[in-house]
Amino acid sequence: MSTKDTAPAGANPEIKFDQHGIPLIHVDGSMFVRHPDYINALPYIERGRMTWPEFRQHMLEQGLEEPTKLQWFETFDLTQNEIDMAMAIQQKVYEASFNDLAGYAFIRDYAGQPRIVWRRGDGSIGNMKVHDFKTAHGEKLIEVGEDKQGLPKYRPLVDAWLEHTKTPRFETVQFLPGRRPWEAPDGIYNLWAGWPEGLERTRDKRPHVLGDLIPDDDEYDGEDEPAECSLFLEHLYEHVCGGDHEVYNFTLGWMANGLLRPGHSEVAIVMTGPSGSGKGTFAEFYGSLFGPHFLSTSKREHVIGKFNKHLMDCQLLFGDEIDFKSNTEANQQLRNLVTEPTMPIEAKGVDVIQAPKHFRVIIATNERHVVGALHDDRRFLVLNVDAGEHNKDRPYFAAMRRHWYEQGGRVALFRWLTGRHWREYLDSGGWDVGQRPETEALQEQKEMSLPRAEMVVHNMLMGGEVPCEFESDSDDGTVFVAAHLLADARRLNEKDVTPLGKALRVAAGTGARNIRYQVAGERRRGYWLPPLKLARQYWEGHLGHPVAWPDDVPTWAVETEPMRGADGLPF
Repeated sequence: MSTKDTAPAGANPEIKFDQHGIPLIHVDGSMFVRHPDYINALPYIERGRMTWPEFRQHMLEQGLEEPTKLQWFETFDLTQNEIDMAMAIQQKVYEASFNDLAGYAFIRDYAGQPRIVWRRGDGSIGNMKVHDFKTAHGEKLIEVGEDKQGLPKYRPLVDAWLEHTKTPRFETVQFLPGRRPWEAPDGIYNLWAGWPEGLERTRDKRPHVLGDLIPDDDEYDGEDEPAECSLFLEHLYEHVCGGDHEVYNFTLGWMANGLLRPGHSEVAIVMTGPSGSGKGTFAEFYGSLFGPHFLSTSKREHVIGKFNKHLMDCQLLFGDEIDFKSNTEANQQLRNLVTEPTMPIEAKGVDVIQAPKHFRVIIATNERHVVGALHDDRRFLVLNVDAGEHNKDRPYFAAMRRHWYEQGGRVALFRWLTGRHWREYLDSGGWDVGQRPETEALQEQKEMSLPRAEMVVHNMLMGGEVPCEFESDSDDGTVFVAAHLLADARRLNEKDVTPLGKALRVAAGTGARNIRYQVAGERRRGYWLPPLKLARQYWEGHLGHPVAWPDDVPTWAVETEPMRGADGLPF
């Protein structure tokens, strides 16, 4: 600060010094103010806090120079008496907020806005705008001293809480599943609620440091499946995974990976099958391990919709009775949702932000066609779930539920999948998300997801019948098919004729040529297809997997009478 001792215009130039050696200027009678470079503490503070307009007017009325904002800020210096009073008020605010506002925290930037957050009883996160928070708690007041008449003065508790130094405040929020409180970066509020109460081992609830003794294994650290969850694991193996050990082992690895390495997975589990077969039971039981971070929805917009803030703190997303079928745009969005490590998060009225994706996806429906699976699909583990005689068997699933929730099955599976065996198995590379089994159910989804023109040829090969006029040669089992006639028979659009011709060429085999041939009295362009068995082999090569062709259709259907042209004559 400057040490100049010149008084402002209108002030008595007499200089005095207080007990701390700060120069004071005598102004108007008995009032003293600090030298302009130290402008006041006491006289204005004793009159109560002044707003900036009040302070400016007061200074000018005293004949002092136009004050600065910095000088106004300096009027907040406190006397010892005021410091004691302020500390007492702070303590009152702390005690009052501990009772009424405990658990709330102030976030400077929550998706682009300041917010108040708290954790609900189920562990999920609630949040409010600051204005709404003040309204919600507006009736709560705190005593902050006395007025000139000696009566108590009050102010809103929320205002005092927002200013309190002990109020929990963070720069922003992140969803960091698996991170303990001591592992969260400074200034970050972790949206993760932790694992549900009672699932973790005591040894996993504290930080481990170098030199810690390694705890002995418990009954869930080995390879053997826990007896407490045997009913659920039997259902998973027999009915969800169809008794296929490879599929079962991959599914367990997928589940363990979700618990030990929280984050997204490049493979989603898709389940089809009859109603009451236990598809939802599998998703619900596994989802219960994630507490409030499990989201079950029957609405497609909750999965791939625009406003998706609910996915920001999700670990497992279950689309119950949602199908995507041949909706090209929806399937593209679903594929991106499964494979991309980040995603845009958009809340209503807030700018879009890019956030890490920490959830994996399960989809289930009774429909046969669920997703648009591509020829080279790598995103979906498709399972045809069928509980056989236990479909819609209420006692069967009720017993499984008791095992899970009342007899320790839920705790046992969590501890087994997070135990030593599965940790070592995942760490050693024994499980690889890229080694997803190719199931028959996935092949069916691929076949049902074929483009319209390819689906016509696929069905023709499946049934062995050409749904239009065609020429056959019963001697060698070949048939001539014209693309336009086939398109007309299946009521395809003109734009589908070209892709239909390409699909016929695949079934015709390498080297096949599109030729003109007399069909129905007219010259048509098309292909001679080889015997049905060979055409099916060519088609399987195109699909990239074998097809379950019907055994009772070994050859092309042959007309009993010669096909006739428009003039009624055979050709």
